[in-house]
Amino acid sequence: MEHKNQEIKYKINEATLEDITNIVQLWKEAIDLHASMDKSFILLENGEEKYASFLREAIFSEKQVILKAENEDRELLGFIFGYISEKSMFFKRKITAHISDIVVHKNHRKKGIGTRLMERFEKGFAKKFNASSITLYVHPLNEIALKFYDKLKFREQLRLLIKEI
Repeated sequence: MEHKNQEIKYKINEATLEDITNIVQLWKEAIDLHASMDKSFILLENGEEKYASFLREAIFSEKQVILKAENEDRELLGFIFGYISEKSMFFKRKITAHISDIVVHKNHRKKGIGTRLMERFEKGFAKKFNASSITLYVHPLNEIALKFYDKLKFREQLRLLIKEI
C-alpha cells in the first residue's frame, strides 16, 4: 500500500533479508539516543551483529514481523518489529502483540510514518492472530515517544523498577 503526505511517497511492506543492514543502522541511531539518556542502553561490541542475527531469524518466523517504510528510491524511512506473545493460563487476555522496536529516521519524523507503521502492525499482524492488546516498552525520559504513544491511545499498565547492585 502506498502512502503519501505533502513531502514524500512511501510504501510499507514486510522487510526482507536485504533490508537487515539498513534496519540495524537505523536501530543503532535510536539506541545511541537511548544510551545518552540511560547508560544501560550502551551496546556490547557485537550488539549490532547480534541484533542483525535476531532480525534474520524473525523474518522467517510466522509469529514475528518486521515492517519497513521506504520511499520511491528504496530509502528506509522507518521500521517496526514485533511479535505475538501468548500469556499464561492465569489471565483472560491471552494473546498479545508486542512491539519490540519502532524507529522512524530523524529526518522523516512528524510525517505520519510511525502512525502508519503502528496501524499496519495492529490491523495486519496483530489482528491476524486475534491479539486482544498491543504492548510495548518506552523509556520514561523519551518524551517524544511518550507523546506519540499517548496520541495512539496507549496507556501505562506496569512500571519496571530497577535497582543497581
